[in-house]
Amino acid sequence: MEPLKKLLPVVYYSGELGFFGSILSDLYFLNIRKIEWQKVIEKCKDSIVDILVIDEEFFYKDELDRKGKYKIQFDQLVELLEQNRIGSLLIYNHHCMKVEKKKLQKIDEIAKNMKISLMVCGEYDFDLKNIKVKNTDVFEIQLHHPYVKALSMMLSKRRKPEKDFMLSVVAKDEFRKKVVDGLLDTDVSIISNNTSDFLAKKVDDVAKVFLKKLHDFQLKDYDYNKAVHFTIEIFNNGPPNFDLYEKYLCELVIETSNNGPWHLTEKTYRPIAFGIPIIFLGHKPMFDHLIKNGYQFHDDNFYVHWHGNITLEQKIVHLKSFLKSLKNNDSRKKLVDTASHNYGLFWNNRQFNHMDTQYDCFYDFFGEDVILKEAYSLFNF
Repeated sequence: MEPLKKLLPVVYYSGELGFFGSILSDLYFLNIRKIEWQKVIEKCKDSIVDILVIDEEFFYKDELDRKGKYKIQFDQLVELLEQNRIGSLLIYNHHCMKVEKKKLQKIDEIAKNMKISLMVCGEYDFDLKNIKVKNTDVFEIQLHHPYVKALSMMLSKRRKPEKDFMLSVVAKDEFRKKVVDGLLDTDVSIISNNTSDFLAKKVDDVAKVFLKKLHDFQLKDYDYNKAVHFTIEIFNNGPPNFDLYEKYLCELVIETSNNGPWHLTEKTYRPIAFGIPIIFLGHKPMFDHLIKNGYQFHDDNFYVHWHGNITLEQKIVHLKSFLKSLKNNDSRKKLVDTASHNYGLFWNNRQFNHMDTQYDCFYDFFGEDVILKEAYSLFNF
């Protein structure tokens, strides 16, 4: 295999690629080498870096760059690109709402004359003309795991809803605060996932309970609990609370970002993966994205109002009315039916759509996979 390895494209990456890095290495045979940014600069003095992969930090907004580190790196990146010291560039953007539009537009200008691609989790609210952009749902991909599927099957055997609605939220912004305040006089159970949440005195605080259980579990022998540890990592900061999922019929979902650039997180895909009916309170581009991908929502004209050109206070009035209508058995059945549809779509279809998108992006950027090409020719007899 050694001669083949010499044929593999040498790919340098700088930054933290996280789960995207594992997607990249799982889908393609590449000679991937992690390199510190200063080493990239030094290497470019003597030779051209043919293929470079970088993360989103180069493009962070100023308010996220208090020490000015990322601005310096961005300016250095632009200089290297303009001097043709980098052959081709692949950017991975996990949090599209964190990046500075002007910085990406600057790179977009440079992309007129060189190969630059970008894989983004979610979508921007602006267009890039020259960079080849591929959109992906990393959180949806991340939850496509046999452990999560097995957990969903365990939950289905234990699930006996006795209450109607729950909302698990960290109310960091004005939108989420207003929605939560508007629902305090309803029977929606509002659960805070943050011990410092401003609602700590008003709602059930489950974070301390989970963190205590997690700490106790981590004291156990890791070798005998790899599956559990791995499953915990899959959910990032939003683990499921199965005690609640057993008892509640439906989860109200509010995403991290509800205007402008957006991505869908475990907040949306976690209940879908577990077969829990949801009422999706994200803004219209997110809703349209889910519909386009085949997901369904029991409507009863609610979403026309929620996405309409009215105040948030008026939208909350329609939300309360919608929640009352779901007390009806026929409406509840429709809600459950959409959850069943979404569960089947998530586990039986969506993961293969992602493979197509990712492979298409990597094929376009890296070219034909050398090892797979060799395997293909082996079976050509």
